[in-house]
Amino acid sequence: MRTLIFFLIFIFFLLSYFNFACAETRYMSSNSITVNGLSARFLSKTQSSSSRYCTVIGSSMWGIRVWKRSSNGVETEITNGIPVATSNTGSATWTPPSTPLLPTDSIVVRVYGYNNSWQFCAAFTTEQLNSDMLNSVPWTVYYYTSGNRFYYGSPSYNSRIENFNYSTPTFLQPGEAQFSLLAIYLPKSEIYLTGNTTHLNTYWEAYYSEPTVQREIGVTCFLNCDKDISECSDAQNCSVLTPPGKSGCSIINPNYENLIYPQKITCWFYDPYFVIWGVIGNLTTSFTPLNFTFSILNFSAMVGEEINVPLQLKNSGLFTETYNITIYSKSPAIYLISKNFSIELQGDHFEPHLWNKTGPDVRSVPIRLVVLDANVEGKSLCVNMSSTLNPSISLERCVEIKADFKSMDEFEFSKFLILTILATIFIFKMKNKSRVCSLTVRS
Repeated sequence: MRTLIFFLIFIFFLLSYFNFACAETRYMSSNSITVNGLSARFLSKTQSSSSRYCTVIGSSMWGIRVWKRSSNGVETEITNGIPVATSNTGSATWTPPSTPLLPTDSIVVRVYGYNNSWQFCAAFTTEQLNSDMLNSVPWTVYYYTSGNRFYYGSPSYNSRIENFNYSTPTFLQPGEAQFSLLAIYLPKSEIYLTGNTTHLNTYWEAYYSEPTVQREIGVTCFLNCDKDISECSDAQNCSVLTPPGKSGCSIINPNYENLIYPQKITCWFYDPYFVIWGVIGNLTTSFTPLNFTFSILNFSAMVGEEINVPLQLKNSGLFTETYNITIYSKSPAIYLISKNFSIELQGDHFEPHLWNKTGPDVRSVPIRLVVLDANVEGKSLCVNMSSTLNPSISLERCVEIKADFKSMDEFEFSKFLILTILATIFIFKMKNKSRVCSLTVRS
């Protein structure tokens, strides 16, 4: 038993001083990703399905330049300012120098074409590698080209880097014995969102289970991905290392696919010092970019009397949007005083400065009208509500109008009777006066 214990201790300390090397094929995919503040195509472990291309007029020679990029966006070039792995035949090799890395560093590869001088064509980035060394092992770079175009992003246009080699530290490094794997505490168990067609901001609140621990928490948020993180590598995402507490990240130019369909954001939380242990917390939330409705009830009216019909508008979508309201009636018995109008409704989104969720924006607007005739059949009021962002997205509803002639109360009837009597007396006197005048003339 004692021998076994000593053996386990020996293995433990042995692992703490050795790294594991990762040799991978990295594909130049067409998926977008933002890492360490850089938005580029994803230099991914799996190839994407849709191809893209870039063009350098007159080029038949291609090459790459390589940088390491820190979490604060500082790039350090590894290729000394000139393209390497140059080729006009489709593939070439290059051996990177041994390059120390921080766990939060990413590797950026930019492709260039040559026409009298080297000209930029496309940029690719890895995720944060959680590595301490880019190893000096030969890469084989494959370029799929046709004429002056460089293609990438699908199995048919399979531009890639083979034998991309870096070291992954074990969970314990010399000098890091004070760190231990801790649970991540998510007090609200909720993701908050703001966004539109240009960006999707994701916010959260996360802490380590030990309050005194203030090291960074790693967070990656994926748009419309599967549960398994390995299946999310090509999904649009944002990734940050942030101190414990309230924080967020932004996905640029999110692909919502369809603005009226439900979407999903999944955020994965991990301790960056123990990435080898994997994710230790996640949150998922659903939202719909455009989701609006209105309500109007059947109502009654008196002929000739102006009434206000309440129209209630509601925006339950993520986007703050301006909506066009069209009001009409096909019946000549309805006179509309209210005109068509536009109204901006705030989205059901999160206010990060106040750390407060707003809830759906609900507005009540009166529609003014007069019923001119109670006897006309088919009296109805119709309302159409449409999105300015996409006018084809609209809702419409018509409601029936019940109308009757206005009855007179006793006071109104008394006034009417008095006026009738006065009018009769006046007419009678006028007739008598006319008769007297005519008799005078005859004499």
